[in-house]
Amino acid sequence: MSLPPRFIDLKREIVDLYPNFKERAIQAWGEIIAQLKEVNAEIAKTGPNYIPQVNFADLEKLEPEEIDKIKRRGSVVIKDVVPDEEAVGWKLQLKEFVQANPDVEASAWLNNLYHAKKSDQPSQGVDLSTPLTYADRFRIRRPGLWEMHPPHVDGGTIERWEDPAFRQCFSDILSGNWRSHDPYELKGRLDASTSRYNRPNQVNMSYAAQAETFLTIGKV
Repeated sequence: MSLPPRFIDLKREIVDLYPNFKERAIQAWGEIIAQLKEVNAEIAKTGPNYIPQVNFADLEKLEPEEIDKIKRRGSVVIKDVVPDEEAVGWKLQLKEFVQANPDVEASAWLNNLYHAKKSDQPSQGVDLSTPLTYADRFRIRRPGLWEMHPPHVDGGTIERWEDPAFRQCFSDILSGNWRSHDPYELKGRLDASTSRYNRPNQVNMSYAAQAETFLTIGKV
């Protein structure tokens, strides 16, 4: 897909904002590719256990190292959020399940992984302990059937660098200092326009986590 000509000016504007953009971007990209090879090898060796797994009852007792690992991985499996008997009841009573909000405490814990930058004042009007949770679908996924919704990463689109506020989230990356990038900083996310083109299934707000509540019994 060809972008409109205005994106040429936008790219030039971004380049001018960051000194030595070309050299730093090329160097950073090479470092990222090398790092990806190491991480991919570790994922292949570790398998499913690469994703941290914790019990719901232990969320407030996790060691800093465990929280850092969750933030580094960018994903976590929280087990035993709902008792088995209650989960079976939800499966049989879909309407009650959708209307309920069983993951409020887990969502609040995930929200609080985010923070204001150390040099910034906490954002006024932001309450990370009061989550807004919604259920947008109910899916019955049989073992081994991934064709309709395979494992993937939602990488976002051009809004990430087109929108000036959203671009602030990635300033360290654009300046070549990708190792300093903190994906849990709030700055830039609260005022970002994440949906400038009204695409389907795209939300025009910042949300802390995309999650699923699994009601089945089995190994992750």
